[in-house]
Formats: sequence, structure tokens, C-alpha cells
Amino acid sequence: MKDLKTQGHITADPFNAVNRDEPLLKVAVVTISSEEFALVFSMNHAVADGHTAYTIYAGLDVDPSAPPLKKLTFQRNFEYRAAAQEIMGRAKEEFQESVRFGLGFVGFMITRHCRPAPKRSVWKVSEEWLAKQKEVAKDTEGVKFVSSNDVIASWWMNKSKFALFGTMSINLRGHVKGVTEDMAGNYENVLLFQKDEYATAPGIRKAFLTQGRIGTSRESLPSYLECASSRSAFITNWSNFFQEIRLPECQQIFHMPPPDDLPFPETCIVFRPSKDCLGVMLWERGGQSFEPGFGERIM
Repeated sequence: MKDLKTQGHITADPFNAVNRDEPLLKVAVVTISSEEFALVFSMNHAVADGHTAYTIYAGLDVDPSAPPLKKLTFQRNFEYRAAAQEIMGRAKEEFQESVRFGLGFVGFMITRHCRPAPKRSVWKVSEEWLAKQKEVAKDTEGVKFVSSNDVIASWWMNKSKFALFGTMSINLRGHVKGVTEDMAGNYENVLLFQKDEYATAPGIRKAFLTQGRIGTSRESLPSYLECASSRSAFITNWSNFFQEIRLPECQQIFHMPPPDDLPFPETCIVFRPSKDCLGVMLWERGGQSFEPGFGERIM
């Protein structure tokens, strides 16, 4: 697939949108050929997370059989973080707001131009590969099953050679009291995984479900030095947000996240290229080596 030229069609990153007259949402059509085009939808992360962006994106579907548009409320729940502490673990939630966690973001912004630029690749994940990984992991380490997200998260965090710990973004809607599906904005948090937790897919599952909470199984957290180095393997899963957009006399043949979004040094976005398959968009500084059977490279 061609590497789309999206420059100028993607909203500015959040750091460059503050106190500036910048559009927070853009929709553009990029011509590929006489018979193909790309519909580029971009929404600034400063005002919306993936759940919000995809809900608004669904409004572009003009098919009469499309489900009714979901009504969103933009009234902010300023108390949700207190409720999040109860399920994320107070120590980890407070860590998210700590100086040392902030050092990771500052360190990234300062050093990202000095480090080797991360290489981007886009893949369709093989269903056979996923099924094999799930079968191997089933009924091990006290876990009855593992999800596709568990498998890919463990694979990615282990693959990221520069990472000292792993991080995973999670949508808090439906998990935190007072945060519901109709709430627009940013309602997400980051789960932390130590190396022994993400070593296997069952390890991810166990850490995720510790004592029925959304939290990791240990209270030992990354040090100041680890945070300042900004050496984490970050993963976020957008596959549940997939929406096929139907336009007159057109058929959607492929979907992927906007490729120009500012990544962390090691970033994996899980998404759906089409309704029936999973894909990953990767940014990595190490060598792009993949085990046999992982999937098909798209870009």
C-alpha cells in the first residue's frame, strides 16, 4: 500500500495546540488514483481520546442502515480521578501524577530529536499466529484464557529492546463510577507493567485482573532514572472502535490510524484494517525483526 501524503491534513500535536488558533478536528480527501482516495479524519488528543474521536468519526457514515449516532455529553467529570484510584490502585494512580512520571514526558520531548528516529511499519496480524499464541498460553500460570490484546501486548513489550517497562492505555468508561459511554473528552489512564509481568501473555492477563481491579500486580514502580530515560514500550488498542464508513458509490477497502500522530519512542497501536482482521502500527528504534508467521506487512 502507498505511504499516504497526509502532511497538512493532520491536527497539530497537543503540545503545539495549546493557546494557539489551531483547528482541533480536520477532515480531508487525499487522492490516490483516479479510482481511489483516502478519507483523512484527525482529532487533537488534547480534547479527545480514541473513544470520542471514533464516535464522532462514525457521523461520516451516510448509509441509511447505519446505526443511530451516539449522543455525547461534553460536561466534564472532574471527580473521576478519585474514583479511578479505587480500581487502578492508589499508589499507581498517584504515580501517574507524580514528578518522576512527568519526567518521562519531559525527557521524551527534550531528547526525541537527539535519538535515532523511530521507524514506522504497519502490519496485518495473522489469525493463525494469534490462535497459536493463545493455545500455547491457555490454562497456564493460573489463567484460563488470554485475549488478543494480552498476546500482542506481551509480544510488543518483549520486542521493544530499549524498554525498561511497559505501559498500556485503557479506556475508563464503564470501569470507573461516573464515567459512562456517552462522555466525550479524555477518560483514559495508563497501566504499568514490569518486565516479569509482561514476559508472557498470561502475565499480562494476571496483572490486569489482579484482585478484580484494573491494575498491575505489584506496587514496585519505575524509578526516577527509568522515568527520566523515557524508555517504555507503549501500547494502545483502538480495535474495538472500528467503524466502516460508507459513502455513495464507494466501498471502504482499508482503515488505519493517522500515520503522522506523534508517538512515544516505542509505540504500538492495535487497530482493525477491516472488520474481520487485526493490525498493528509500530514505531520502534530497534531492528524491525519479526518471527515467522506474525503477519503481512502493509507499509
